[in-house]
Amino acid sequence: MTNRTFFEPTRIARARRRTGFLSVLATVTLTASLAMPAGATTAYTSLVAPLPSNSFAHPQANLLGVSCPSTGNCVAVGRYQSTSGPTGVIETERHGAWLAPIVVHLPADAAASPNTALNAVKCVSIGNCVAVGQYKATNSYEGLIVTETGGVWGTGVKAPLPADAVTSTVTSLYGIDCVSTTTCVAVGQYQNAIRDQALIIRKSGGVWGGALRAQLPKYAKPNFITQLDGVSCTSAGNCVAVGQFVDTSPARRAMIDTEVNGTWTSSVVAPLPTNADRNPWAGLFGIRCFSGGNCVAVGVYQGPYGGQGLIDTETGGVWSSTRQAPLPAGQSVSTHAAQLLSVSCVSFGHCVAVGEDLAGVNDFGVAATGTNGSWSSVVTPRPSDASTPTYGILNAISCTTTTSCVGVGQYASSTGQPALITTR
Repeated sequence: MTNRTFFEPTRIARARRRTGFLSVLATVTLTASLAMPAGATTAYTSLVAPLPSNSFAHPQANLLGVSCPSTGNCVAVGRYQSTSGPTGVIETERHGAWLAPIVVHLPADAAASPNTALNAVKCVSIGNCVAVGQYKATNSYEGLIVTETGGVWGTGVKAPLPADAVTSTVTSLYGIDCVSTTTCVAVGQYQNAIRDQALIIRKSGGVWGGALRAQLPKYAKPNFITQLDGVSCTSAGNCVAVGQFVDTSPARRAMIDTEVNGTWTSSVVAPLPTNADRNPWAGLFGIRCFSGGNCVAVGVYQGPYGGQGLIDTETGGVWSSTRQAPLPAGQSVSTHAAQLLSVSCVSFGHCVAVGEDLAGVNDFGVAATGTNGSWSSVVTPRPSDASTPTYGILNAISCTTTTSCVGVGQYASSTGQPALITTR
């Protein structure tokens, strides 16, 4: 048994294909075990996601977002390595069967090698979805919005930007939520003349616009990188977005921005557990809200042994509960690091969050279930061709009932890094 200190990006799958991500120091004790760790479960099953015919023979693919309007009917989005470079992909499940994947059609200004990814998707009904991400244009990286209407995916459009955005911007959209086919909010990051800034854009009456720079908490350090990673809306004009900023210490902190009746009214620092470091690096990546100021947000924070999963809860409009996400049974924080990247709730009292468990040289997908405030975690299985040492992660999840969920991500096989679909 040896000790090793290493840096891992928080949002690992997403960070592997974009800049500006948060890095968290994780110090753990490594073991030589290559088998599934304690806490592995058979409640979930996993399969390899299908890829377009121009995918590399040794696949490099990653699914980053998923939305299921009903059981057996889901849309997953991400990217894969095609013969022309990283390419956006859309996977569709209909009546329990995954169909042939769709390659994203890009705006006219896309570069010959457009380095595209779709990071998140929201479906308000079967056949009516919106996916967001980024693509490379001639002289910039632009936010990308792709809309499905009546089961047909249209050509992607460039995301609108605030007036202070630079011409050669690097823009990406990381999260989206829609309350109808004509009303959505997307969040991410863009560049102005100073630094990377947190971005909010709105679709109202079916038209995308209203791009603005997000507010920052009181103790934010001026002109440092900020971003929003997730958003959840309970009705038009009432949303909560989560992300990360740099404070004056300086340390990377998790932040929560709130919109009330169409106005983004406040930005606060997310609460952290009592075992957080004095200057803890932290970020919130996923959120799900219900009416009455009730939300669950998930992410990562720096604890005494490195990065650990974070669960914050808002009740009645007050962010009053924060906790370290439990590790799967038989695991210890002194030998494992973890992060949660996405959460889906069928009710305020029942949520499932997914992410990654770092165990020495092995990474595993992890799912944490919360029932009326009590949380437990399990390691999710990998397909039979998974390699050892292994790499696996779940980036996003969507649940339609307490017993029916679909998670997506990536794992390492004997031939490459295919995209992963995990179901419960």
